[in-house]
Amino acid sequence: MAPCGLFCGDCTIFKATTDPKARERVIAWLESRGKKNIDPESIGCYGCPGDGRLHWSSDCEILKCTRDKGVAVCSSCKDFACDQIVKWGNASSTHAEALARLRQSGS
Repeated sequence: MAPCGLFCGDCTIFKATTDPKARERVIAWLESRGKKNIDPESIGCYGCPGDGRLHWSSDCEILKCTRDKGVAVCSSCKDFACDQIVKWGNASSTHAEALARLRQSGS
């Protein structure tokens, strides 16, 4: 589980790290949104707990926050559920499910 509560194993970008078919789907999706000259080797992610060599969203503010605070997941932070994670959780149904997962894991 990512610090934000997302399950990396469900993520096509995470799967693309080792699955060429998943990588092709991600590239096709990016190209359908106007991206050009995509380096296939740049598609993938070792997950938030990974070593950072390949991370889809290394500029993620939640990831930065958990690393700064030295916690693995937001629910283990003394400030959980902060405004940042709640705002993120309200952004989409997938994020709302992840926030609910965090709340459940922290109880």
